Amino acid sequence: DLRRVVLIELTVTAVQVALMILAAVLAVDPVLVAMAISAGYIVIAVLIAHQANRLVDDAKPTAQDRRELIRHALPLGLMGFMSKVYLTIDLVILAWLVSGSQLGNYAASTKLLTILATLPGLIIGSALPAFATEFLKPGGLQSITTRVWHWLLVSAVPLFLASAIFAPLVIHVSVGSEYDGAIDLLRVLSIAGLVGVMSNFFGTILVALRVVRPLLWQNVFAIVFNLAGNLLLVPRYGVMAAAW
Repeated sequence: DLRRVVLIELTVTAVQVALMILAAVLAVDPVLVAMAISAGYIVIAVLIAHQANRLVDDAKPTAQDRRELIRHALPLGLMGFMSKVYLTIDLVILAWLVSGSQLGNYAASTKLLTILATLPGLIIGSALPAFATEFLKPGGLQSITTRVWHWLLVSAVPLFLASAIFAPLVIHVSVGSEYDGAIDLLRVLSIAGLVGVMSNFFGTILVALRVVRPLLWQNVFAIVFNLAGNLLLVPRYGVMAAAW
């Protein structure tokens, strides 16, 4: 029931963003902005879980049911957590290695990358149920794969290309000319966004096929590579090294 999920996410996100803007405009403690972000995520999860629970029958799950649920859900949950670590750990490290405008420019560019990645994430996420069911049919996986890849080629890929080409305009409109130092960073991260579209696309297929172990190792490598790269290169080359 994707329509209900989308409605919940859009409604809560609208309230969440309004609270974040209000907290920022009033120049209150940044902790309140973080609280608004976290509260939004929690409310979305709770509401969706509540709606999903209404669709489940009243039969009591067996111990085997619980074991199967944990066996399938735990690797995906771990992978999701590791992905978040990989995408955010650089900002934590940079807070110790650089200061002032460099940190602000990098934070602005990574936030814009996160916003741009919403579209391909929505397309791929909405197709996951189809991936999980169509691969059981002869030729089904090829059909849904072709269709989703077409959607990505005509929407997400041009989006990242445009953000790289028109990075000055994107920066000036979104965060202002005082963040000119983020222009080249956004161009580099847009390249990462293009690669990320392909990675998420093929990763979703692996998840649908329940082939999770390679994705776990990929995330482990990404975290280690990101940590080592930032610690070794940022002190010498600055935040551009973190972007690359």
